[in-house]
Amino acid sequence: MEPPPEVVSQIVARASSPGYDDWWSRVEHAGFCSSPVELRGRDASGRPVTILARCKNRRAAVCPSCSALYSGDTWQLVHRGIAADDSEDNGRPMVFVTLTAPGFGAVHSTSRSGDPCRPGPAARCEHGRSLRCTLIHEASDLRLGEPLCPECYDYFGHVLFTWHAPQLWHRFTVALRRLVQQRAADAVLSYVKVVELQRRGVPHFHAVIRLDDTTALSAADLAALIHRAAASLRLDVLSFGGELVTLRFGSQTDVQPLRITPGEDDDRRVASYLAKYVTKSVADFGLSPRRLSPRAVANLDVRPHVRAILETVLELADSPGPEEMTRWLHTLGYRGHITTKTRAYSTTMGALRAHRAQWRVANGKRVEDERPAPAIRWRFVQVGHRNKGDRLLATTADVAARISRLAAREELACRPDDGLGL
Repeated sequence: MEPPPEVVSQIVARASSPGYDDWWSRVEHAGFCSSPVELRGRDASGRPVTILARCKNRRAAVCPSCSALYSGDTWQLVHRGIAADDSEDNGRPMVFVTLTAPGFGAVHSTSRSGDPCRPGPAARCEHGRSLRCTLIHEASDLRLGEPLCPECYDYFGHVLFTWHAPQLWHRFTVALRRLVQQRAADAVLSYVKVVELQRRGVPHFHAVIRLDDTTALSAADLAALIHRAAASLRLDVLSFGGELVTLRFGSQTDVQPLRITPGEDDDRRVASYLAKYVTKSVADFGLSPRRLSPRAVANLDVRPHVRAILETVLELADSPGPEEMTRWLHTLGYRGHITTKTRAYSTTMGALRAHRAQWRVANGKRVEDERPAPAIRWRFVQVGHRNKGDRLLATTADVAARISRLAAREELACRPDDGLGL
């Protein structure tokens, strides 16, 4: 798709400007960020300095460059906790876990086998709507995740589960630790968890869970304890009007033992699977990644299912429920972190970024997050590029840079081993 004429004019004006080289150096320095933070100040000699800093947003819809970097760091974080290490005991029990939300009503769905959505008998709900759907939905179908009957769908249960999901996960880990220590007192539970906001707008948890410092339990034993902890978990919370509601995980708990052996790609596959979720955005639901005002809900251009979720959040916030729910409208009521891990699982994001900065310095590269002396006072100018033309130049360069890196990685992977480890 060709850019509009005004964007082309902006690109030509930028490329022909006297300060283009200096501007391009700042854009490259910021990693071709789509929404950089522009700062101005003076160096130690009193000369004016302008820099562009990364926005560091993990959402691909906001900044593809920073999102790709965040996803890569997540991949490294997950992979280091899975991959075999010759210096350690590689027989540690380890599983890949998916904890789902319960069902709140019949919704449109798709299957990997290509079966129809809901091919059951031609029954109707109490509101007269059909509970049958013989369509085979494509992945791009906007109806996926939406209820067959909005009036039958339990929106209050949906929002309450989303709001309390972080507490449910915490209670799950506490219950699992107790079960593990009953079987092996010396065992240490380590994990990394990533949240997926599904098409129906409710969070699921994907995690790698590992046992350290024990030989008393196998991966099968750990899987059985996870099923037991998830099935027994209950959380009582207040609903609309002060009614007591019991929350729990769905019955479709999936636990797959991980056997990491040389020559297999399970470690890379699982790391890639988890890393892709950290870049997902609420933009898929037609929402902005920034906070929403309750007054803006009525004017949003969103699907009826999303609007019903937002209105339920507002209704619960006005009830005896927590008023701060309105601060999380932009995440459909989910208030937890996208990624969490135990300290012993693997490295940290800070360590990965520090290592990348050291590598860039050692290889003569400019460090993307470098700053002049901290004594210098910086003045915030703006977030984002000056116009759409500047943004298009940066995003195009980012795409080209990522394609180049991917090609180089594939070339190294296909290069025959000469026996020298090069």
